[in-house]
Amino acid sequence: MTFDELADKFEKWYQDKCENTRLTYGNSVRKLREQLSGQDIAEIKSCEGTILDKRVLKRMLHLAAEWGHLDKLPIMEIPKEKVRTRLLHESEIE
Repeated sequence: MTFDELADKFEKWYQDKCENTRLTYGNSVRKLREQLSGQDIAEIKSCEGTILDKRVLKRMLHLAAEWGHLDKLPIMEIPKEKVRTRLLHESEIE
């Protein structure tokens, strides 16, 4: 199965999700299509892009395995996001 075929099936799968999810998946799939178009999904090991794009790709590949299009999942390492939570002081709120 090619990435394009998987992307088409994935786009149908997420249509019943909430609007934010559809927008997020849609943006990531568009970027992934630019990079991975025509590639066999069994040979995909990584992609360029944000951590979110990589997570969407990983989700797509997991679904491909569930749907019977992959015998085994390719090993993909996705770096953890470096999130810094900073609380505002009352004087900074305005």
